[in-house]
Amino acid sequence: MSAGRVRIPHRQPTKATPLTFVLSALAAGSLAVSSGTAAVAASPDATEHPDALVVTPSQLEGPFYPVELPVDRDADLTLVDGADGPAAGEPLLLAGQLLTADGEPVEGAVIEIWQTDDGGVYLHPQDPGIAARDAAFQGYGESVTDEAGAWSFRTILPEIYGGRPRHIHAKVKIAGETALTTQIYFSGGDIPAEGTVPITDEVTDALTVEAFADLDADGEAVLRASHLIVIPVPAGT
Repeated sequence: MSAGRVRIPHRQPTKATPLTFVLSALAAGSLAVSSGTAAVAASPDATEHPDALVVTPSQLEGPFYPVELPVDRDADLTLVDGADGPAAGEPLLLAGQLLTADGEPVEGAVIEIWQTDDGGVYLHPQDPGIAARDAAFQGYGESVTDEAGAWSFRTILPEIYGGRPRHIHAKVKIAGETALTTQIYFSGGDIPAEGTVPITDEVTDALTVEAFADLDADGEAVLRASHLIVIPVPAGT
């Protein structure tokens, strides 16, 4: 294994590989990602500033992690095999890096996300709105980090429900084991206190993204957001 990278053996998720990150753009402070339909801008390369890294706070899993993972669980949640068209909602290109607290990229980890559809419904049988769920929205997806620790998704802006702020749930799995369970919030909403983690300004910054309007590679109007996920340095490294 080459120096300066944590490599994790993995098996690719069903149907699709994660979007390809252009490594040269990392050094330039922006990240271009292409999957044929999307070009995603992500955060600057945080490996240049490891002293500034804050371990991403954990958050509760919540009650709506899928009971059974969908067969179609790639990194594009807006297209589902067999659906008549794309998911309803405002397309969101969400991308970022997975680093250890000392700034090393983590390769081969699985980033999982799950969220509500455009109507505020999860892919879960106990969601009260399940009968009206958008069948064209995947609801859950996986992206495997590349050698730069890069990951990305094409999804939609999640709908607000039950008085909670707009958010996306996320897990980091390394060699099949959960290394982090957290949530990604959007600027403009308060982060609720969950578990034992106090909501300080530092925690807010570590869990919040700002989505901005842009066009994808096909000229379609989308939102873009970037998010850095930092995990503790693995034991024995």
